[in-house]
Amino acid sequence: MEVKDGKIIKHTDSFNFKKWAKQSIGGPAFIFGNQKWFKNKVSKTAIEKIS
Repeated sequence: MEVKDGKIIKHTDSFNFKKWAKQSIGGPAFIFGNQKWFKNKVSKTAIEKIS
């Protein structure tokens, strides 16, 4: 984590994607959680919802 002028300017999380996806999405994540295409799809969807 990088802090400048009392504000966080950079932060990186690390986590087990498959475990998180299973909790968040359910069954399909248990099956596809280790697949790169699935991870990319989840990432793309999250970015679209944030923007």
